[in-house]
Amino acid sequence: MQVGFCVVSLLLHRPCAVSRIPARQISVRGKCAHFWSSKASVSFPLGTVKSGSHNLLLGSSDPLSDETITILGYGSLLSEKSAKSTFPELSNFRLGRIRNYRRVFGHPASIFFATGIADLPSLQIASASAEFDQDSAGFVVSAFDVPNEGLSGVPSRALLEREASYDFEKVVFAGLTKNCNPSMEGWLSVRSTDSAYIKKWGQERFDRQFRKNGIETIWHWPEDSGLRPCAVYLRHCYLAAQSMGEECFNSLLDESYLCDRSTTIREYLNMYPEVLDSVPPPELALRYNG
Repeated sequence: MQVGFCVVSLLLHRPCAVSRIPARQISVRGKCAHFWSSKASVSFPLGTVKSGSHNLLLGSSDPLSDETITILGYGSLLSEKSAKSTFPELSNFRLGRIRNYRRVFGHPASIFFATGIADLPSLQIASASAEFDQDSAGFVVSAFDVPNEGLSGVPSRALLEREASYDFEKVVFAGLTKNCNPSMEGWLSVRSTDSAYIKKWGQERFDRQFRKNGIETIWHWPEDSGLRPCAVYLRHCYLAAQSMGEECFNSLLDESYLCDRSTTIREYLNMYPEVLDSVPPPELALRYNG
C-alpha cells in the first residue's frame, strides 16, 4: 500500500542527494522521493513539506554534521529492549532531563486498537506525549544514539513509522550521569494536531486507524474527557522507568499527568492499582513488558 503525503508547501529548488539513503530503500519518481520498509511505502516530495510548524526535508545537499543523532524517549522508549525493537543499532542508552515540557497521557494510539489492548468503554486508550510548557520543570527521558540518516525535521524513518501521530523537535537535554555534558541536543516526539496527521498520512489512514475504532480525534481531547492511559502501556512504562533507577521512576510517577493536566500518574495508580496487573499478550511481550 502506498502512503502519500499531502503537500502543503513544495519548494523544488534542491537536488536529491540519493547517496544519503541506501539505494535499495530509495527511488525518485517525478518530483517525489520514495522509501519503503517491509510494512509500508512512504512518499516525500523533494524539497520542503510542512507538517504543523515543522519541516520534513529529504534530498538536502547539506553535508552530514555527525555520524549519529540522539533520540529522546519518555514512554515505551524508556525501555532499551523496546527501543531496540525499532532501532537495533542504537548505542549509548542513558538518562537525561529536559526542561519546559510536560509529559501527558492525553491522546489515543492506533497501535493499541490494532493489537487489541485498548479499552474504549473505560477510555483506557491513551499514550504519552510531550507538550511545551514554559513553566514546567520537565521530566527524565532516555537518550540513545542512532545512525544519522541525513534527514531534516525527521530524526529517523524508523521513528517516523513508530510514532506516526507526533511532530518532532530538537531540544536541549542534560545528561544525568557523572561528568556528562549538561547541555546536549536530542530529538523529541511532541504533541501534534489532527490536521498535521492528515496532511502527512491522508484522510483515508486517519479514518481507517482511528474513526473505524470509534475515535474522532487524536489530539483534541478535552481535559475533562475522562481519557485514561492504556493499562498495558502504562504498566510497561512503569516497569521500564523502575528498571532505570529511582530518579527516572519518580519522574514517571510525579512528572507525568493524565489528560486533565493535574492528576499525576502516582495518584492515578493509587486509585487504580489493578493497572499493574495488565500483562501484555505474548506478541507484545518484547515491546510492552518493561
